[in-house]
Amino acid sequence: GRRSPDPPGTFATDRVTILRVDDRGPQSALGTPLAAASGTADVLAIGACPAGDPSCGFRTGMTVVVWDESAAWDLYSVTGVAGARLSLQHNTPDSAKVYQAGAAIAAVSARTLFLRDDPASGTPS
Repeated sequence: GRRSPDPPGTFATDRVTILRVDDRGPQSALGTPLAAASGTADVLAIGACPAGDPSCGFRTGMTVVVWDESAAWDLYSVTGVAGARLSLQHNTPDSAKVYQAGAAIAAVSARTLFLRDDPASGTPS
């Protein structure tokens, strides 16, 4: 997570984080390329975007995922919205990847589940 993340490549046997695209949340496509780093990108007003809302429903504070046909994906936090332009803070390690215009962008929710040992027996419960 963003608050106290494990180092990249960490594996844990007692927890898992599940990301889910919010089916009622904003979903669109990039109108401009976006690097796998913090920056800005425009979104296209397509599909189920609310009429008259150039940001397609994306709001400051949302967590979003960007992905493309290669199955690459990255997480970002929306730090600002100005019309169709989103300011994005990259939440995963930066890379040389560049998402081209047309790549998907959608709001996501993250849930971390923890395995807890039974104090009496010491076995997972």
